[in-house]
Amino acid sequence: MSLSLDSALRKAQTFEKRNDLVSATAIYQDILARFPANQRAITGYKRLQNNAKSEPSSEQIQNLVTLFNQGQLEATIAQSQTLIDNFPNAVDLWKILGVASARTGHEELAERAFRQVITLNPKSHDAYNNLGNILKAKGLFDDAITAYETALNLSPAYADAHYNLGNVLLEIERCDAAIACFERALHLAPTHADAYNNLGNALTKSGRDEEAVLAFKKSLVLRPNCAETHYFIGNTLCSQDNFADALAHFSTALSLRSDYAEAYNSVGLAHKSKNNLTAATTAFRHAINIQATYADAHYNLGGIHGKQSAFTAAWPEMEWRWQQK
Repeated sequence: MSLSLDSALRKAQTFEKRNDLVSATAIYQDILARFPANQRAITGYKRLQNNAKSEPSSEQIQNLVTLFNQGQLEATIAQSQTLIDNFPNAVDLWKILGVASARTGHEELAERAFRQVITLNPKSHDAYNNLGNILKAKGLFDDAITAYETALNLSPAYADAHYNLGNVLLEIERCDAAIACFERALHLAPTHADAYNNLGNALTKSGRDEEAVLAFKKSLVLRPNCAETHYFIGNTLCSQDNFADALAHFSTALSLRSDYAEAYNSVGLAHKSKNNLTAATTAFRHAINIQATYADAHYNLGGIHGKQSAFTAAWPEMEWRWQQK
């Protein structure tokens, strides 16, 4: 038994609101087969046809996602741009273009894509968050803060936006505000290891070393084989003159990442503080062998030579650092 005309139209509109365009189209087609001149059915059917033309097919979107997941980011960008020429108002295409462009360092293209997502969907908190990341990378910190805050106004429980806002606040030395952001992120996402790391860094900059060590240790519980966390905790322990434990963490960091020049530099500073100049010299040379233009390691090596009254050897290291500046 077929539906009455009014019931059929209402059902088609319900499917349309649910974005079930296939079912809605089938009902409009059935109505028009029985009532070819019905204006409400004609209007609804045309609206669905126009919407279909403004969006790529699910297969086209899936092909893009597959390219992205395979790491073929340049191909993802090229194919996204081709599809956007045909479907300029397709939000998903702009999102994919933005993320792929950000991953490949095409900052201007990524920014344009995320801004277009916002134009098409002003309530997209993800787009504001992604835009903030691009603006931060470009050094536009105030604009990045505005973007993150807009994302949070749209979605207050958005942990990544709290985390990213904390990162930019830490960058501009607003440590107390950064700490509050990282704590909110961790309240929402308790397993966010990077948030614990950066909370630790913010606490260290605020002179709250003991709290920083606790934050780093919580990160290590979640991610015990993270070289960076061992490096961070080692530096904080050095500031507490706990060189033995600091050197143990630096050693772990280097066992996890043998090319970690910054960790070797910190090993050198720890040995220098203990007046173990031979071990310090070896560590600074390791750092320089890994990263020949590492200014701090050159300067620190020069300081060792100066301490040993080897001024001829010290001067080139000191001078090299000044030339780099």
